[in-house]
Amino acid sequence: MYQGWQGNWPRVIPLGGGGSGLDTSLIFVGGYPRTGTTLVHALLCGDERTNPVVGECTFIEFLMQAYVIMTNEPEHHAFADYWSNKEQFHDQIKGFLDQMIENFKEIHQCEIPVFKRPHLTPYFSALAEMYPEAKFVATVRHPLDVAASLKRVKRKYLRQDNPVPDPFMSTTLLDMISGYSAAMLVLHKNSAAFGGNRLMYVKYEGLVNYPATVIERMNEFTGLDCRLGDDWKNRDYDKDAPFYSDLWSKGISKKRVGSWKKILNREEVNLAQAAGAFVAERFAYEMEGMPYERDEFQRAANFVGS
Repeated sequence: MYQGWQGNWPRVIPLGGGGSGLDTSLIFVGGYPRTGTTLVHALLCGDERTNPVVGECTFIEFLMQAYVIMTNEPEHHAFADYWSNKEQFHDQIKGFLDQMIENFKEIHQCEIPVFKRPHLTPYFSALAEMYPEAKFVATVRHPLDVAASLKRVKRKYLRQDNPVPDPFMSTTLLDMISGYSAAMLVLHKNSAAFGGNRLMYVKYEGLVNYPATVIERMNEFTGLDCRLGDDWKNRDYDKDAPFYSDLWSKGISKKRVGSWKKILNREEVNLAQAAGAFVAERFAYEMEGMPYERDEFQRAANFVGS
């Protein structure tokens, strides 16, 4: 899943005709695991024109991953044996997505679908080409707090009996935070795909400390009336799932800001600072922990391909 974030950045595929077909408003929510995507998704789904809070759109991620890989590297995947040209492939994938979105709208009786999946973030630029009217919301959070949250998730995951290993949970903390920097680097490199008003970043710390201000900005960007609806408050989450948070289904809380100070050890702080350096610089996060060693930073920088 996240492996594509490590070096071969998904590029915009300028095949043209992206706006034909489905005529609808769409919102995609991404970022990185443990950056606040679930909370932002719930706020967007509070508008009566959107769908209720639903599960993540893993299918769209897998489809877009195949689309980007096949389009960028056709010579490695017998492309010519299955399609006449890239335009034909593009139209078939787009048509399939259009039908899926129509099905989704019918199932949930919604006007504006809101799809959420952190791992979909590297493919936002390709989706932006396919759906020129779509808008994209990416959440960001202090790299050290993301590292702390992922450490809690992995600790819970390792205590469970998981017959099908999760590739993401099988990586190191360094790999996870390097993937975070890589995901944000993808958006940065492909920023032209979104024009001037189709991509919004929501900083978790801003949202939980100044919710009224940030939600007003979200309303202006999306045209929605963002709020936490009853389906968020009443949703029956699987509390045994590794990624479950006890903050879900509750109001907006800032209790987890700075939680890394109680969770990460010295080595983990050093590695997370190194691997999260791009995020810290890009989004003006101050690294308050112990200084990282130069060789650790270089190792992380090489990992994300910066």
